[in-house]
Formats: sequence, structure tokens, C-alpha cells
Amino acid sequence: MASTNNVNATPFPSEKPQTTPTHNASYPLPTIENVTERDRLDFQHTALSIALGSLYAAPDLVKARLASGTGPKPMVLDIGTGSGIWAESMAREFPEAEVIGVDLTLVPSDSNTPPNCKFEYRDANDGFADLAGQFDVVHARSVNAGIRDQDQFVRDVARILKPGGVLLWSSGDMHLHTENYEQLPSVEEGKEGWCAMHTILTQFRDETIKQGRDINIINEFQPILNKSDFFTYLGQKDVYCPIGAWKEDTPETPWKRVGELFALNMGRMVEFLANLLVQAGRDNETLDRWLTVVKEELQTCNPKTQAMFRHVWAVRNDVEWTPAAADAAKVHSFLHFTHLHDQELRDTPEWSSMIDAIMHYNVQNNVKAAWSEASTETSQDEPFCQWLEALITFVTTNAPKQLQRREISFLPLCNKNVPASLGYADGEDVPGTSVRDIHCIRGSPTHSN
Repeated sequence: MASTNNVNATPFPSEKPQTTPTHNASYPLPTIENVTERDRLDFQHTALSIALGSLYAAPDLVKARLASGTGPKPMVLDIGTGSGIWAESMAREFPEAEVIGVDLTLVPSDSNTPPNCKFEYRDANDGFADLAGQFDVVHARSVNAGIRDQDQFVRDVARILKPGGVLLWSSGDMHLHTENYEQLPSVEEGKEGWCAMHTILTQFRDETIKQGRDINIINEFQPILNKSDFFTYLGQKDVYCPIGAWKEDTPETPWKRVGELFALNMGRMVEFLANLLVQAGRDNETLDRWLTVVKEELQTCNPKTQAMFRHVWAVRNDVEWTPAAADAAKVHSFLHFTHLHDQELRDTPEWSSMIDAIMHYNVQNNVKAAWSEASTETSQDEPFCQWLEALITFVTTNAPKQLQRREISFLPLCNKNVPASLGYADGEDVPGTSVRDIHCIRGSPTHSN
């Protein structure tokens, strides 16, 4: 079977992060607690930094934004920080800035971690509501495999950037390129020009598309930013890294070193991806055969291939951040169905759908922000809004466990003068309203003797 030593989770998960030490359900590749993966990320980072000639694209823009001055300390956020090497490197280059790296696995700080760098556990799919308007630079590299909604991701980043703040967004192309910078053609096994490494990469992409998410989105970076209300797209740079030490050095760039590092990076990554393809139902023997060929390709540099990374940058404009119209619509629909108290709401598909939306971790902060912004529409339903805020807080706090019906508050549907609160359980009276007007969010309808 294709190398299963370090991968032990479902291939294309879509739920909240798992607790296994070397894999996470929101991201298909192993986490940094897998030593091999941590080393791979460091190899990739070093190669990309050498090829790019800097830790970051648009250096003049970034340096100007982070220049020390009389104002607040500059803030940098590294989303999907991986091993933390980019965040620590930025903290050393900009000692006056505060750099925060976030990922699905908490990066342990050690004696090499600069004092102005720290790490936190965060899932970017949850949004960053508590960090609104705090950052001068946000960096996101190779995170697209773990992001479920790229447009929402850009909205969430816009929320945390200060006006004039810089977004640095980059990712690799799942298609390999030739030594002439052309996309490697897809060729069937056994025919001239077939490349095993390219086949594994493209088939992994095909599998993610079957799962409803295309992870190869580099061509979408610019369109997504252009249609955003909050960003001004400024430019992009494509960087090609040779895979293997076949490219001659130049005075500016030690390409052989880049190639050596990227060969290590790609060799380990395609091994992980091959294992995921096996778990998705692909043939074991076929993947093992392909991995054997990949090793030969990397050792002989035949064919001569390159990995292309696209770096784009944009600046946050002065438009005030507001929740998306779709999020506001969810709130209005929720309010509408909540006040249809002449039917068993829990039995309607609409009610179930709305509850599922509220319970989903990626919607909670957006819905909360939406109803708070739509004050004129929701002011008459203030008790409900108070209850909804409490519910969202409660669900967020108790997300790791299965919620039980007696743990969730009831809503006084008819008497809007009674503020709702947590703590009422089945059969208990709510002051100011009758038991029949109380509906439980989950579980059985309430009754009274």
C-alpha cells in the first residue's frame, strides 16, 4: 500500500478539526506534529524565499506599511503558519512589529522564537471576528486546500485589515511546468512524455473536485479580489522553482539549491497525496508503482520540471466592513420562522435548515454580526436577538461536545417583553409567557402538567 505510516485520517474531510496528532480534518495534508511534514514545510519555505528573493512579494509596499513610526505597533498575521518559519522570519526582520501565526495545530514556541512572535490555534474557516481592524499585513500561503469558501475568506481577511493594510496571498499550481515555463501536458501512462509526479498531483486535484472543492484556485485570486468591495488588487508575480538540481545558478539566485529543496518538498508531498488517493479508493498497486517512478524522476531530473507559485497582493480600501447580504438574509429568515408560533417549527424543513446553519461553525460569527448590523430591521425583535446572541455564544463554547436539548435555552415566542436567557429546561415556566409558547431548539416539544 502507498506509504501510510504518517497519514491516518479520512482523505477529504469537511468537518471540524480532529484530535489525531498528525492529521487534521480541515486540511488534507499532515499537521506539523508530523516531523516529516514540518521539515517539508521548512524546505518549501526556504526554496520559495530564495526564488522570490524575499520573504514576501511587493517588498516596497510591505516595508512601507510596517515602517516604524509614532503610531501603534505594526501587526502581522500569518494564516496557515505551518511550522511557523515565515512568522518567525518576519518577526526577526521587523522587530518593532508584532507577528502572530495561526493554524489548525498550535506551533510550539521555543528559544529560537523571537519575543515579538507568538502562535495561536485558529481555523480560518471560523472567521476572525475578534480581530477586526487590527492588522497591517495578512499573509496566507498555500492555505487554499483548507479553505471551504474563498470569497468568504477574503471577506474575513478584509475585516481584520486596517485601511491601507496589505494582503499577501499565494499558492502553488497543481500542474507542473516544463523547463520552458509551459504547463506540462497530461499524458497517459506508458506513452512518451508521461510524468508520474504530475499524474499524482492532477489526480489528487480531480478527487477534490469530486468532493465539491477545487483546490487549484490560483487563477481565481485576481477575480476574487477584483469583485471584493474591500480590496484594491495591485499585482501578482509567478515564481518558478526547479524540481531537482538541473537549473544553473545565476549571480542573483542559487537555483541548484532551490531545486534540491523543492525535490525534497515534492517527493514528500506526492507521497502523502498518493496515500490519500488510496484512501479515496484508488488502486494500491498503481499508486505504489507511480511512487517508484516519482523517485526515479526526482533522482534523474527526467523530465525537467518546475513548480509554479503565484503571489498576489492587494490593499484594503476605506470601505467599512459589513456582513454579506446572504448573512443578513439568514437572520431575517430565522426571525421570520421563529415568530411562526402557530405551528411546530421544529418539524418544518425551513426550521431545521436554519438551525443547521446556526449550528455550523462557519456561520455563527457571520449571523451574529449580521443581525447586530441590521438594527432597524431587528430592533422590534430585540428579545430574540438577545437569545440568538446567547445561543451562538453557547454553541461556540460547547462546540467540542454533542449538545443536549436540556443544555439549550428556550425562546419566549409571543411575549417580546420577556428577555430570553439560558437555563430553562423542559417543563419549567418562563415568567411572562405560557409553556405552550416555548419551543426547544433541539429535541422534543415542551409540555406542562
